[in-house]
Amino acid sequence: MEYYHELVTCNADLNCKLFCSVDHPGQISKHWHNSFEILYVLNGSLGVDLDNQCYLLRSGDFILIHPRRIHSTTCKYRNETIVLQIPYQLLQGNVPDLENILFSCVSSEVTAENMEAANRVRQLLKSLLSIDQKKADGYPLKINSLLFDLLFVLYRHFTIKGNRPQKENEKYLARLERITSYIRKNYKQDISLTAAAETVGLNPEYFSRFFKKYVGITYIEYLNTVRLEHCYNDIQNTGSSISEIIERNGFRNYRLFMKLFKKNYGCTPSQQRAGRPGRK
Repeated sequence: MEYYHELVTCNADLNCKLFCSVDHPGQISKHWHNSFEILYVLNGSLGVDLDNQCYLLRSGDFILIHPRRIHSTTCKYRNETIVLQIPYQLLQGNVPDLENILFSCVSSEVTAENMEAANRVRQLLKSLLSIDQKKADGYPLKINSLLFDLLFVLYRHFTIKGNRPQKENEKYLARLERITSYIRKNYKQDISLTAAAETVGLNPEYFSRFFKKYVGITYIEYLNTVRLEHCYNDIQNTGSSISEIIERNGFRNYRLFMKLFKKNYGCTPSQQRAGRPGRK
Protein backbone atom coordinates (compact mmCIF):
# COMPACT_ATOMS: atom_id res chain seq x y z
CA MET A 1 0.00 0.00 0.00
CA GLU A 2 1.74 3.16 -1.24
CA TYR A 3 -0.98 5.63 -0.28
CA TYR A 4 -4.22 5.86 1.66
CA HIS A 5 -7.61 7.50 1.33
CA GLU A 6 -8.42 10.57 3.43
CA LEU A 7 -12.02 11.03 4.47
CA VAL A 8 -12.88 14.74 4.14
CA THR A 9 -15.83 16.03 6.16
CA CYS A 10 -17.15 19.56 5.57
CA ASN A 11 -17.29 22.15 8.36
CA ALA A 12 -20.65 22.35 10.07
CA ASP A 13 -22.97 24.69 8.06
CA LEU A 14 -20.55 24.89 5.11
CA ASN A 15 -20.20 23.18 1.74
CA CYS A 16 -16.46 22.78 2.22
CA LYS A 17 -13.75 22.05 4.77
CA LEU A 18 -11.83 25.18 5.74
CA PHE A 19 -9.27 25.67 8.49
CA CYS A 20 -5.88 27.13 9.33
CA SER A 21 -3.36 24.38 9.96
CA VAL A 22 -0.50 25.11 12.36
CA ASP A 23 2.08 22.45 11.60
CA HIS A 24 5.20 21.45 13.46
CA PRO A 25 8.02 19.35 11.96
CA GLY A 26 6.57 16.17 10.54
CA GLN A 27 5.15 14.50 7.48
CA ILE A 28 1.74 13.47 6.11
CA SER A 29 2.33 10.42 3.95
CA LYS A 30 0.97 9.89 0.44
CA HIS A 31 -2.82 9.96 0.29
CA TRP A 32 -5.76 10.91 -1.92
CA HIS A 33 -9.31 12.14 -1.47
CA ASN A 34 -12.35 13.02 -3.56
CA SER A 35 -12.09 16.73 -2.78
CA PHE A 36 -10.34 19.55 -4.60
CA GLU A 37 -7.75 21.05 -2.25
CA ILE A 38 -5.87 24.34 -1.98
CA LEU A 39 -2.93 24.81 0.37
CA TYR A 40 -1.91 28.44 0.99
CA VAL A 41 1.11 29.02 3.23
CA LEU A 42 0.76 32.13 5.41
CA ASN A 43 3.98 31.72 7.40
CA GLY A 44 6.93 29.34 7.23
CA SER A 45 7.35 26.74 4.49
CA LEU A 46 5.77 23.47 3.42
CA GLY A 47 7.03 20.74 1.10
CA VAL A 48 4.39 19.19 -1.15
CA ASP A 49 4.85 16.05 -3.24
CA LEU A 50 2.17 15.94 -5.95
CA ASP A 51 2.19 12.98 -8.32
CA ASN A 52 5.87 12.46 -7.46
CA GLN A 53 6.84 16.06 -8.24
CA CYS A 54 8.24 18.02 -5.30
CA TYR A 55 7.41 21.65 -4.58
CA LEU A 56 8.55 23.90 -1.74
CA LEU A 57 5.88 26.41 -0.75
CA ARG A 58 7.06 29.49 1.11
CA SER A 59 5.06 32.27 2.75
CA GLY A 60 2.57 33.59 0.18
CA ASP A 61 2.65 30.47 -2.02
CA PHE A 62 -0.33 28.24 -2.80
CA ILE A 63 -0.87 25.01 -4.72
CA LEU A 64 -3.97 23.46 -6.31
CA ILE A 65 -4.55 19.72 -5.90
CA HIS A 66 -7.15 18.21 -8.23
CA PRO A 67 -9.46 15.51 -6.80
CA ARG A 68 -7.94 12.02 -6.63
CA ARG A 69 -4.36 13.17 -7.19
CA ILE A 70 -1.89 11.45 -4.86
CA HIS A 71 0.03 13.86 -2.65
CA SER A 72 1.96 14.21 0.60
CA THR A 73 3.37 17.07 2.68
CA THR A 74 6.54 17.60 4.66
CA CYS A 75 7.06 20.28 7.30
CA LYS A 76 10.62 20.91 8.48
CA TYR A 77 9.78 24.00 10.53
CA ARG A 78 6.62 25.43 12.04
CA ASN A 79 4.20 26.87 9.49
CA GLU A 80 0.68 28.26 9.22
CA THR A 81 -1.30 27.16 6.18
CA ILE A 82 -4.86 27.79 5.01
CA VAL A 83 -6.41 24.51 3.93
CA LEU A 84 -9.52 24.55 1.74
CA GLN A 85 -11.11 21.30 0.55
CA ILE A 86 -14.12 21.38 -1.78
CA PRO A 87 -16.15 18.16 -2.24
CA TYR A 88 -16.22 16.62 -5.69
CA GLN A 89 -20.02 16.72 -5.70
CA LEU A 90 -20.00 20.52 -5.39
CA LEU A 91 -17.55 20.80 -8.28
CA GLN A 92 -19.52 18.31 -10.35
CA GLY A 93 -22.70 20.34 -10.03
CA ASN A 94 -21.10 23.70 -10.85
CA VAL A 95 -17.85 23.39 -12.84
CA PRO A 96 -18.35 22.96 -16.62
CA ASP A 97 -16.91 19.82 -18.23
CA LEU A 98 -15.23 18.77 -14.98
CA GLU A 99 -14.10 15.38 -16.30
CA ASN A 100 -12.04 17.05 -19.03
CA ILE A 101 -10.22 19.70 -17.00
CA LEU A 102 -7.44 19.66 -14.46
CA PHE A 103 -7.11 22.31 -11.74
CA SER A 104 -3.37 22.97 -11.77
CA CYS A 105 -1.27 25.76 -10.30
CA VAL A 106 1.77 26.33 -8.13
CA SER A 107 1.80 30.06 -7.46
CA SER A 108 5.59 30.34 -7.64
CA GLU A 109 5.32 29.31 -11.31
CA VAL A 110 2.50 31.68 -12.30
CA THR A 111 3.08 33.70 -15.46
CA ALA A 112 2.94 37.51 -15.50
CA GLU A 113 -0.46 37.50 -17.23
CA ASN A 114 -1.98 35.43 -14.39
CA MET A 115 -0.33 37.27 -11.50
CA GLU A 116 -3.42 39.39 -10.83
CA ALA A 117 -5.58 36.25 -10.74
CA ALA A 118 -3.14 34.60 -8.31
CA ASN A 119 -3.35 37.62 -6.00
CA ARG A 120 -7.13 37.42 -6.18
CA VAL A 121 -6.93 33.77 -5.07
CA ARG A 122 -4.80 34.77 -2.07
CA GLN A 123 -7.24 37.54 -1.16
CA LEU A 124 -10.27 35.25 -1.38
CA LEU A 125 -8.64 32.53 0.74
CA LYS A 126 -7.77 35.02 3.48
CA SER A 127 -11.31 36.43 3.39
CA LEU A 128 -12.83 32.95 3.60
CA LEU A 129 -10.77 32.09 6.67
CA SER A 130 -11.48 35.42 8.38
CA ILE A 131 -15.23 35.11 7.85
CA ASP A 132 -15.27 31.52 9.07
CA GLN A 133 -13.31 32.40 12.21
CA LYS A 134 -15.59 35.34 13.11
CA LYS A 135 -18.81 33.42 12.36
CA ALA A 136 -21.03 36.51 12.22
CA ASP A 137 -24.75 35.98 11.73
CA GLY A 138 -25.38 34.50 8.29
CA TYR A 139 -21.69 33.82 7.61
CA PRO A 140 -22.33 30.64 5.55
CA LEU A 141 -23.99 32.80 2.88
CA LYS A 142 -20.87 34.93 2.53
CA ILE A 143 -18.63 31.85 2.58
CA ASN A 144 -20.60 30.29 -0.28
CA SER A 145 -20.52 33.54 -2.23
CA LEU A 146 -16.73 33.82 -1.96
CA LEU A 147 -16.31 30.12 -2.64
CA PHE A 148 -17.97 30.48 -6.04
CA ASP A 149 -15.96 33.63 -6.75
CA LEU A 150 -12.85 31.58 -6.06
CA LEU A 151 -13.93 28.69 -8.29
CA PHE A 152 -14.66 31.16 -11.10
CA VAL A 153 -11.16 32.65 -10.90
CA LEU A 154 -9.56 29.21 -10.76
CA TYR A 155 -11.63 27.87 -13.64
CA ARG A 156 -10.82 30.86 -15.86
CA HIS A 157 -7.11 31.06 -15.12
CA PHE A 158 -5.79 27.86 -13.55
CA THR A 159 -7.26 24.88 -15.37
CA ILE A 160 -5.86 22.72 -18.13
CA LYS A 161 -8.71 21.97 -20.54
CA GLY A 162 -9.16 19.16 -23.04
CA ASN A 163 -9.25 15.37 -22.96
CA ARG A 164 -6.44 14.13 -20.76
CA PRO A 165 -5.22 10.54 -20.55
CA GLN A 166 -6.28 8.80 -17.37
CA LYS A 167 -3.58 7.04 -15.40
CA GLU A 168 -4.25 3.49 -14.28
CA ASN A 169 -4.45 4.46 -10.61
CA GLU A 170 -6.93 7.25 -11.48
CA LYS A 171 -9.28 4.65 -12.97
CA TYR A 172 -9.24 2.74 -9.70
CA LEU A 173 -9.70 5.93 -7.68
CA ALA A 174 -12.62 6.96 -9.89
CA ARG A 175 -14.24 3.62 -9.07
CA LEU A 176 -13.61 4.26 -5.39
CA GLU A 177 -15.24 7.68 -5.75
CA ARG A 178 -18.45 5.94 -6.78
CA ILE A 179 -18.18 3.58 -3.82
CA THR A 180 -17.38 6.22 -1.21
CA SER A 181 -20.08 8.51 -2.62
CA TYR A 182 -22.58 5.68 -2.18
CA ILE A 183 -21.43 5.20 1.42
CA ARG A 184 -21.67 8.91 2.23
CA LYS A 185 -25.23 9.04 0.87
CA ASN A 186 -26.42 5.89 2.64
CA TYR A 187 -24.36 5.69 5.84
CA LYS A 188 -27.49 5.95 8.00
CA GLN A 189 -28.80 2.70 6.53
CA ASP A 190 -27.67 -0.88 7.08
CA ILE A 191 -25.58 -1.08 3.91
CA SER A 192 -23.80 -4.41 3.58
CA LEU A 193 -20.50 -5.08 1.88
CA THR A 194 -22.43 -6.99 -0.80
CA ALA A 195 -24.67 -3.98 -1.50
CA ALA A 196 -21.65 -1.69 -1.80
CA ALA A 197 -19.90 -4.14 -4.12
CA GLU A 198 -22.94 -4.19 -6.40
CA THR A 199 -22.66 -0.43 -6.98
CA VAL A 200 -19.50 -1.04 -9.05
CA GLY A 201 -20.29 -4.54 -10.32
CA LEU A 202 -17.73 -6.42 -8.25
CA ASN A 203 -18.13 -9.64 -6.32
CA PRO A 204 -17.91 -9.15 -2.53
CA GLU A 205 -14.63 -11.04 -2.09
CA TYR A 206 -12.75 -9.04 -4.76
CA PHE A 207 -14.43 -5.83 -3.62
CA SER A 208 -13.20 -6.40 -0.05
CA ARG A 209 -9.58 -6.80 -1.20
CA PHE A 210 -9.82 -3.90 -3.65
CA PHE A 211 -11.24 -1.55 -1.03
CA LYS A 212 -8.60 -2.40 1.59
CA LYS A 213 -5.78 -1.99 -0.95
CA TYR A 214 -6.74 1.49 -2.15
CA VAL A 215 -8.39 2.97 0.95
CA GLY A 216 -6.06 1.49 3.54
CA ILE A 217 -8.82 0.23 5.85
CA THR A 218 -11.63 -2.28 5.50
CA TYR A 219 -15.07 -1.40 4.15
CA ILE A 220 -16.65 -1.70 7.61
CA GLU A 221 -13.94 0.47 9.18
CA TYR A 222 -14.53 3.16 6.54
CA LEU A 223 -18.32 3.02 6.99
CA ASN A 224 -17.95 3.38 10.76
CA THR A 225 -15.52 6.28 10.27
CA VAL A 226 -18.10 8.14 8.16
CA ARG A 227 -20.76 7.51 10.77
CA LEU A 228 -18.42 8.58 13.56
CA GLU A 229 -17.61 11.90 11.86
CA HIS A 230 -21.32 12.70 11.58
CA CYS A 231 -21.89 11.74 15.21
CA TYR A 232 -19.03 14.02 16.27
CA ASN A 233 -20.50 16.98 14.37
CA ASP A 234 -23.97 16.36 15.82
CA ILE A 235 -22.55 16.18 19.35
CA GLN A 236 -20.79 19.51 18.79
CA ASN A 237 -23.61 21.31 17.03
CA THR A 238 -26.98 19.92 18.18
CA GLY A 239 -28.78 19.42 21.46
CA SER A 240 -29.88 15.87 20.63
CA SER A 241 -29.18 13.14 23.15
CA ILE A 242 -26.19 10.88 22.55
CA SER A 243 -28.45 7.86 22.01
CA GLU A 244 -30.49 9.75 19.39
CA ILE A 245 -27.32 10.83 17.58
CA ILE A 246 -25.93 7.30 17.56
CA GLU A 247 -29.13 5.81 16.16
CA ARG A 248 -29.79 8.38 13.44
CA ASN A 249 -26.22 8.11 12.12
CA GLY A 250 -26.37 4.38 11.51
CA PHE A 251 -24.75 2.83 14.58
CA ARG A 252 -26.64 -0.15 15.95
CA ASN A 253 -24.06 -1.17 18.55
CA TYR A 254 -23.73 1.29 21.44
CA ARG A 255 -20.60 -0.33 22.89
CA LEU A 256 -18.85 -0.29 19.52
CA PHE A 257 -19.67 3.40 19.05
CA MET A 258 -18.31 4.32 22.49
CA LYS A 259 -15.12 2.34 21.86
CA LEU A 260 -14.52 3.97 18.46
CA PHE A 261 -15.33 7.47 19.70
CA LYS A 262 -12.90 7.27 22.62
CA LYS A 263 -10.20 5.76 20.40
CA ASN A 264 -10.54 8.52 17.77
CA TYR A 265 -11.18 11.59 19.95
CA GLY A 266 -9.55 10.71 23.27
CA CYS A 267 -12.65 11.23 25.41
CA THR A 268 -16.29 10.16 25.74
CA PRO A 269 -19.09 11.90 23.80
CA SER A 270 -20.35 13.52 27.02
CA GLN A 271 -16.88 14.88 27.83
CA GLN A 272 -16.56 16.26 24.29
CA ARG A 273 -19.92 18.02 24.56
CA ALA A 274 -18.94 19.43 27.94
CA GLY A 275 -15.96 21.14 26.42
CA ARG A 276 -13.06 18.75 26.92
CA PRO A 277 -10.94 18.99 23.77
CA GLY A 278 -10.55 15.79 21.78
CA ARG A 279 -8.03 15.01 19.08
CA LYS A 280 -10.15 16.35 16.23
